[in-house]
Amino acid sequence: MKLKPHFNPRMSGTGPSKVGVISMRGFIGEEVKAGDFKDVLDYFVANGASAVEINLENCLGGSVFEGATISAHIRGCSIPVNGKASGACASMATIIFGSCKDRLIDTMSYLVTHRPSGEDAGCFESHENSAKNLKKLYDEMGKVYASLTGMTEEEAKAKFMPYAKDVFLSATEAVQLKLATGTFNSGVKAALPLDVLMKSDLKAVAAFYDKQIKKISNENSEMDYSKIAMAIGMTGETDENKILAAVAKMKQDNADLQAKVQLMETEAKTKAEASAKAYVKAALDAGKITAAEQAPFEKMAIADLDSVKAILDQRKPHTTAGEQIRNEKTTDHKYGRKDGESDGQFYMRLWKNEPKTLERLQKEDPAQFKQIKEAAAKEAQ
Repeated sequence: MKLKPHFNPRMSGTGPSKVGVISMRGFIGEEVKAGDFKDVLDYFVANGASAVEINLENCLGGSVFEGATISAHIRGCSIPVNGKASGACASMATIIFGSCKDRLIDTMSYLVTHRPSGEDAGCFESHENSAKNLKKLYDEMGKVYASLTGMTEEEAKAKFMPYAKDVFLSATEAVQLKLATGTFNSGVKAALPLDVLMKSDLKAVAAFYDKQIKKISNENSEMDYSKIAMAIGMTGETDENKILAAVAKMKQDNADLQAKVQLMETEAKTKAEASAKAYVKAALDAGKITAAEQAPFEKMAIADLDSVKAILDQRKPHTTAGEQIRNEKTTDHKYGRKDGESDGQFYMRLWKNEPKTLERLQKEDPAQFKQIKEAAAKEAQ
C-alpha cells in the first residue's frame, strides 16, 4: 500500500545533519494516527536522525485523544522535534505544534484555536462522562497555551478558547503571543481573503489553502518511500506495511542484540570477578597476604587483576604471627622458651615483650590469640 500524501515520512540530509521529516495533512485520527506517528518517530531515532521536522500542512485537528498522544510522543522523543505550520493549523494541531521545540509558521498562514468539543449518544451517565473528559482536555490545553505564552491558565483559556468561537491568529500574532518562535515562507503565495477570514469558517479557510499546499507539497510517495526503503536495505519497495514491518523488525533485532550484549558483558564480568577472587585466595593460601588483606586485594583485583599480579607475584610468603610464636618456642629464637619454662610462663613473657606480634595474631587468628591471652592471664594470677 502506497503511503498517503497527508502522512509522508522521509529522511533529509546525511550524516550528523540527517533530519526526519513528517508531513501531516487532513484530520488527526483519520489520516494521521498516533501509532503510525510513533513508529516513524522511532525509525528516525534508530537510524541516526539528529532531529525531526513536522510539517503541519493544512492540518485541521481532529481526535483530541490521538492528538494528545502524538503530543506526548513529541515531548518524550530523545531528539529535538521541530514544527512548521502552513495553511490552517487548527484545534489539536495547534497543541501538536506547541509541543515542538522550534515552531515556525508560514507568513501567509493562520493558527486556529477553540475549545475541545465532541458528541455522544446514550444515557445521561455517558454524557456526563464525556463532559468530564472534555473539561479535562480543556484544562490540559489551557496549560499548554499558558506554558508557551507566559499567561496564566485562565488568561490562556479566555484568549485561545472562548465560548463557542474560533480564534484565528495570523503568523505575526502567533509569533507575538509566542505560540510560534518564528516565520518562514513555505511557498503559499496568496493571503487569506478578508471575506473568508470574516466568516470564521474553518472549512472555507482549509479549502482556500488546500489547492496551494498541494502544489508545493511533495506528493510523490513512492519516491520518498523508496529513499527510506533504500536506507534499510529494501531498494525498490514502496509498500507501507512492508516497510513499517521491516522497521519494527529492525527495532526488535536491535533489542535482541542489546540483550545478548548485556548477557555477554554480565557473564564476562562474573568470570573476571571469579578469576580475581581465585587468584587472591591462592595468594592467601601461599602466605603472601593475610586474611585481613584478602578483601582489599579482591577489590583491587576485580578492578585491575594485572596490577595486583604485578604486586603479589613478586611478594614472598610471609610468616604469620602464629608461625612466629610457634618458632619462638625454640630456644634459638630471641624470645625462645627458657629451660623449664611452661607454656603459661612463655605466653606471659611473650605478652609483655611482643605486643606487635600479638596484635597481628589477634587479626590473623583470633582463636589462638584468645588462648594465649587466657594462658597469660592465668599465669599472672
